[in-house]
Amino acid sequence: MKVRSFCYAAWGVLVFNLAVIVGASVVLARGTHMDAGNDRLTTGAMYDPNDLAALLALCFPIGASLAMRPGRARTRALGAFAALVCAVGIAKTGSRGGVIALAVAAVVLVGGMNARRLMFGIIGLLLCGSLLWSFGPATFRERTASLFALDEDYNTTSTTGRRQIWRRGIGYWAEHPITGVGVMNFAVAEGQTFSDTVFSVVFFFKSFCV
Repeated sequence: MKVRSFCYAAWGVLVFNLAVIVGASVVLARGTHMDAGNDRLTTGAMYDPNDLAALLALCFPIGASLAMRPGRARTRALGAFAALVCAVGIAKTGSRGGVIALAVAAVVLVGGMNARRLMFGIIGLLLCGSLLWSFGPATFRERTASLFALDEDYNTTSTTGRRQIWRRGIGYWAEHPITGVGVMNFAVAEGQTFSDTVFSVVFFFKSFCV
């Protein structure tokens, strides 16, 4: 029974990944962007660039693992295609969190190789990273480079940046630990509307409490 449940779960993960890859391929083919002055990839409706990058980051390890494991050439080719779609998609979203997740996943996958394949994995990782950096969109390179200058980033300097919003959100929760500020009252408490899902954890604490 446990083996059968595991197989069902594995098939569920594969189906989910397949759906994401097909959807991401369509989005990449359409080239939907946030607006005329921004070349960050998005679905144009349900997911903003960071949401899309999160989905692709979840699927990348599965595709890369299928491409790296011994097996039929067709399965490995499909895995490589899926990993490529995820990597290119994350680069086009310009999501810094997505880039970090992609890098961590790649390093973990290569680090898990045996000694005989490790050198090939490192070379492949460096080569793929170089190609992605060289041929990725300018926004991807600019936003990735900004990770090394966070003291100058709006998230740490602006009142509407993540750090200040998190700090105020925790303050709202501390002021109302039992009732919170009310469901869907994040915008009311802040005096403006924030739609970025990065605020979802703080939103939960100050809207629903613990």
